[in-house]
Amino acid sequence: MSVDADLVRLLKRLKLGQLVPTLPERLALARAQQLDYAQFLTLLLADEVQRREQQALERHLLQAGFEERITLDDFDWSAPIQLDRRQLQHVFTLQFLERKEHVLVVGASGMASHYLSLSTRIGK
Repeated sequence: MSVDADLVRLLKRLKLGQLVPTLPERLALARAQQLDYAQFLTLLLADEVQRREQQALERHLLQAGFEERITLDDFDWSAPIQLDRRQLQHVFTLQFLERKEHVLVVGASGMASHYLSLSTRIGK
């Protein structure tokens, strides 16, 4: 499915050119799910917001100069350490940032506390 050249030009002029490669797929999805214009526009703009947030995260991680990148998805829940998983999952929501609170994780060297401190620094 081709995308109208005028639409491509307008998207690029509005600095939304990164949407162009995804348009055929998104148009097909909109037709298949019978999305109205507002829902389709919301879908496109959500894609762009997500792309920009990911770019900003990558830029911040580069600027921070972390030696290695570890995500919470990689957290080893089977490690032989004592953690309150429910409480830790609550910390992972990062709601403490909205309340302007701090989280302190203390543990022996080489344990999850180091891992968690890196993870929560990224969320700031």
